[in-house]
Amino acid sequence: SKEVGVDQLVYGEWTDSPPPIDEIYQFYILTPIDGTSCKLTVEVYWTAKSWFKKLIMAVVAKKIFRTNLTNSIQNLHAFVSSKAPN
Repeated sequence: SKEVGVDQLVYGEWTDSPPPIDEIYQFYILTPIDGTSCKLTVEVYWTAKSWFKKLIMAVVAKKIFRTNLTNSIQNLHAFVSSKAPN
């Protein structure tokens, strides 16, 4: 679980399936800014038990995760924007 403020919403995911890591926790925290917008904060925590997996994460995988997350957020924004009332 993740502690957040009273006015915040949090969605969290855990998985042990994406190689090369052993576990990954992702938290999406929504904080209201005003009546029509909010701030999205994403926190990602991963564990890799072997030195080889840690090396792969340090060299390659962090950038891949960041790129995939950025693309997902942009796609979500486009979807929500297309469904918003005019």
